Amino acid sequence: MQVVYRQQLTQEIEELKKEYGSDRSALMPILHAMQERYRFIPDRALQTVAHALDIHPAEVAAVASFYSFFETQEKLGKYVIRLCQTISCDMAAKDNVARQLENELGIRFGETTNDGMFTLRYTNCLGLCDQGPAMLVNERLFAKVTPEKVHRILKDARRDFFIPSNVRRHGPLLDHGIEPVEALRTALDRQPTEIIAAIDTAMLKGRGGAGFPTALKWQLAAEDPDEQKYVVWRASRPLSNGNSRPRIRMSRSTWSVTLMKASRAPSRIAISCRNISRPCWMG
Repeated sequence: MQVVYRQQLTQEIEELKKEYGSDRSALMPILHAMQERYRFIPDRALQTVAHALDIHPAEVAAVASFYSFFETQEKLGKYVIRLCQTISCDMAAKDNVARQLENELGIRFGETTNDGMFTLRYTNCLGLCDQGPAMLVNERLFAKVTPEKVHRILKDARRDFFIPSNVRRHGPLLDHGIEPVEALRTALDRQPTEIIAAIDTAMLKGRGGAGFPTALKWQLAAEDPDEQKYVVWRASRPLSNGNSRPRIRMSRSTWSVTLMKASRAPSRIAISCRNISRPCWMG
């Protein structure tokens, strides 16, 4: 029986390698796919993935245990409900939502219902500090959650029919009238030094880099003598908390993807970069 199971895992991972590749960068997508299929990542799967990608098993186990959204110990429910527990949501009456979830499901956080339908988990910031309490149900994000909304969400989940996410998608970021290729056209008309000077004038700073000035970062990269340089396109900010705003923008709007791709042009030209990584999904 174990031999058949191992052969099945090997076959499944080989199919996933056709989609995600066979180098180290395929590790995270394959682990996500395995968890989605089995609702957790069994130890045998970790070993098989390590062998298939030629990565030491200890490294694969380290990745799977580091990211909080990976589960290696027990099966998750069909719907994994993750309630934000950071200070903004806490101040927005998160405890009332937590109490309603536990009362309706008859379990506590960290547990799964007997029918395997729901798992309750706390998570760190979901990136919706202005719309708390925030809650993630599998890949669907809900903002301004109330005990009343909890009842409706659970009721629809039991019928496998979800109400739409209520996260706002309109605002200055998407509704500013900028053409998707405008950044590219502007960048192509400027010299690298001009682009860096414009970024410096704008006083742009990295949000994930402790406020480090973007112009200085680009300047240092441009002055580096190495001919091989990379721009990494990361599609989510934190590594392990499932920040979902970028995912919403990218998965729900083709226009947004086009805009984001074009917006990479200034940084590439400024630092004389010829290489771009694939979108990097974390969490």
